[in-house]
Amino acid sequence: MPICDVDLMHQSQISDEEETRFQMPVVILGYELGRHIGGTAYSWNDVPVHFRRGVHLRLVNVGATSMVRETPPQLGYPICTVCGQSVSPLSSARQQSHFAESHKERCGKSPTPTGFYTDFVADCMTFPDLQERTHAYSVLEALRIAATSVLDMHIDDLQILVTGHIDRDSVAAHLWDPMPGGSGLLEQLRQRFKEIIAVAAELLAGCPAACASSCNECLQTFRNSFYHRYLNRHEALQLITSWGNELREAHPIVALQPQSSAIDADHQPVNDGETRLKRLLEAAGFSSGDFQEQIRFRHKITPNHQIGSTTPDVYYSGDHDDPEDKGVCIYLDGMSSGIHGNAATAEKDREIRNWLRYNGYQVMEITRVELDDQEAMVRHFKKLARCLEGKSLSTQIAEDQTWFVRGATN
Repeated sequence: MPICDVDLMHQSQISDEEETRFQMPVVILGYELGRHIGGTAYSWNDVPVHFRRGVHLRLVNVGATSMVRETPPQLGYPICTVCGQSVSPLSSARQQSHFAESHKERCGKSPTPTGFYTDFVADCMTFPDLQERTHAYSVLEALRIAATSVLDMHIDDLQILVTGHIDRDSVAAHLWDPMPGGSGLLEQLRQRFKEIIAVAAELLAGCPAACASSCNECLQTFRNSFYHRYLNRHEALQLITSWGNELREAHPIVALQPQSSAIDADHQPVNDGETRLKRLLEAAGFSSGDFQEQIRFRHKITPNHQIGSTTPDVYYSGDHDDPEDKGVCIYLDGMSSGIHGNAATAEKDREIRNWLRYNGYQVMEITRVELDDQEAMVRHFKKLARCLEGKSLSTQIAEDQTWFVRGATN
């Protein structure tokens, strides 16, 4: 259908120029690095909401969206780590095969699927425990879009990150400020929360397309394409309507920083977090575990890293009559100098813990903040009780939580 009286010659705009470069949908995942400078906890009805400053995060580009969604997922980008050349992950199998063969011959090493990550510090508004990803993405996207109408901001001035938990199916949802040092938008969002909730409710209820879940008239954009399937305006509307429009201040959040450890002659860390955990374990009725007990492996865990041992903060040995039961390893994240103590060992630590899980060990991870969180410690100790003693102790820990107070005051 002609729309003007001029014939235009076709010209491709795909180039290396910043303004016109080709944008491929990619999957960005992330997680917290166990460090922040504190903040304030609020309650949105009964839903906890944390406003924290200086949260250390890591974002990982794990590959093209269409490839990551395949079964099994095709992660990373074909990159020659010798010369740095790459080929699109969306290129044909023949092209990728030729790329691999030529670099194997020329560089002496086959290209490997590679991801990219960046570490940064940001202010965050966090829902630490939402039931599912649909709730997380839908509510945060509604708040972000509504904030663009109330505050002087662009939609990309606040970003969304949803992370999972190892020990449960719920997720943590972060609305974070990418501006170095913070732009103050999250504080404005908190101060004008009622206005933003009202706009969000109107947006969710009044989609012009009257879509069944979400569309580009309400919650969908090009940049959130990876989680379009999790966006549901009806569920988001139901949630924010039931939660209301008021944030009630609950308590301050203490800073979480890497802890310095006193080192004894055997180089075994001793710190307040470990002492607090030991008291809680004793108060809850657990027999004493082995603190800073080194576990040695008879072979390396992965072909790329010579990993011979790991030192959990607490270790409970398994049933000697059951070769499949290797025991329980508890790690206090950020406590020990060898566990998340520096960026150089973080990747190796994750490999160790994954290897432990797949080889008969139970692995529990507790952060310093959770040692002061009764609900979190009940959840951790119920799991530990099921692993060590069975259902009866797990039930006792949940029903009589006076052990938490005793462990805090001993």
